[in-house]
Amino acid sequence: MNNDPLRELWLQSEEDEMAVDVAELRAQSRELDRAVERRNLVEMFAAGVVVMAFSGWAVSAPTWLGSVGAAAVVVGVLLVAATLLRRGAGPAVHPSGSTLDFLAQRRAQLEHQAQLLERVPFWYVGPLLPGLGILAVSTYPADPSRVWSWVGSVLVQVLGVLGVLWVNRRAAADLRASIEALPQEPQD
Repeated sequence: MNNDPLRELWLQSEEDEMAVDVAELRAQSRELDRAVERRNLVEMFAAGVVVMAFSGWAVSAPTWLGSVGAAAVVVGVLLVAATLLRRGAGPAVHPSGSTLDFLAQRRAQLEHQAQLLERVPFWYVGPLLPGLGILAVSTYPADPSRVWSWVGSVLVQVLGVLGVLWVNRRAAADLRASIEALPQEPQD
């Protein structure tokens, strides 16, 4: 039995190995980067389609209120696109460096995306609501027999917005769970 205090101190000072599969986490990080890139491309494509369609509607709407509503949707979509361009990608995770550095970068990457998704009501849905509301008012039918079809179309829009909020809340919760699953520090 060796009771050398210097040897004991040296053995205690060695960095403990982390109980984590870094290769798997790196693969997950790359997959998240690809998913975010795909999401942003799809959103930009959709924004382009919506801007073109609602710009045409703003010019040719049968009422001035319809034109204002369509123009407000265009402005809202441009705000959403600008937010995605500015904040959509988030911090990069660099493959080189220590495991602790990688874990800190991975945590920051997940945290950024979780916060972005948790704020969807403000930066994604919020800018679209004024235009959608104005359009709903502008399309209220003069013929009482068509009110129920109008109610149905408004209900579809409301359910669509609620669906967007639900999907993003679930995705943010999944990212939060991934953050919690990351090791905080080296373990024995």
